Amino acid sequence: MKKLILLLLGCGMFTSILAQTEPGEPCCNVVVLDIKKNIVVARDNTTGQLYQFKADALDIKAINPNDAVNISSGKVTSIGGTKRMYATIRPDYGEPCCAIVSIQPDYEEPCCNVVLVKNNTTNTIFSISVPKQIAATFKTGQGVSMDGTTGMAIVQSSYGNSNGQLNSYGYFASSEEATSGDENKTAQWVITPVTNMKGVLGRLNTNFGDAEWSLDIRSTEDKFLSIRSHHNKQTHHDLAPGLYNFRLNTITVKNVPIEKGKETRLKVGYINIVSEGRWELRSEDKEKFQTSGDKQKKLVLPVGNYHLKLGEQLFPIKINDGETIEM
Repeated sequence: MKKLILLLLGCGMFTSILAQTEPGEPCCNVVVLDIKKNIVVARDNTTGQLYQFKADALDIKAINPNDAVNISSGKVTSIGGTKRMYATIRPDYGEPCCAIVSIQPDYEEPCCNVVLVKNNTTNTIFSISVPKQIAATFKTGQGVSMDGTTGMAIVQSSYGNSNGQLNSYGYFASSEEATSGDENKTAQWVITPVTNMKGVLGRLNTNFGDAEWSLDIRSTEDKFLSIRSHHNKQTHHDLAPGLYNFRLNTITVKNVPIEKGKETRLKVGYINIVSEGRWELRSEDKEKFQTSGDKQKKLVLPVGNYHLKLGEQLFPIKINDGETIEM
């Protein structure tokens, strides 16, 4: 009987130990740890959603940055593999310092969009990579807060909430100035200062070499403003500072900034069509017709993925900045 009791006690202790461990892959990691206030902020590694909770005095001493956290139905269920239970709230980062200026595809990460954000005081522009389904809920002009400790841009979104309630999402920001010129691999344009440019205007680079091109300049509401083409033989066009949509050879690049005293260069590549017969240029999903012809031609195109139809066959093509492909 004594052996049976000891065995049962042992099993109970073993079961108790197992109960302290939360199985499964954790969704989140600790990104903010305020030991004085017992405040912890965890970030979902897939969506970027932020969860804040207040840990007890003993737990806060054992929690470290980057610790794995499981969160289910808005509640913390484990920290670092140890079972815990805390309610979470949406972190409050105060008044926004910045605003979204553009949302565009990320051709290096098809899962995501590149969101450009501008500081309202310093005019510094930085970028964040956001999952497409969440970026779809963002709008240009939307306020953005910054967490100076983590370097995250904080954006509010109703993603995943049928009642329209907002959640906080955090994405690590990279400065466009820190990755200026051709080192910026995510945006569809590059902005550089123009030496000795006077006045209040900015500049659009239209130096597309010997390729054929036509460029509609439009407002962000898609109102036609003016047109330029290879017939003008101009390497640049000066514009008032602001955001524009540029339609280059029928392909639109949206929400492109023009800044005072700086030149904006669209990232473009070239396709040299040398095959005989009729051709068609279509979008990446093959559904949208872009342009066509029946003669050999060299076209300039915004960076991205397309399909070129030659005869009855569709060929996938990728346009990279400054590169020429021959078909």
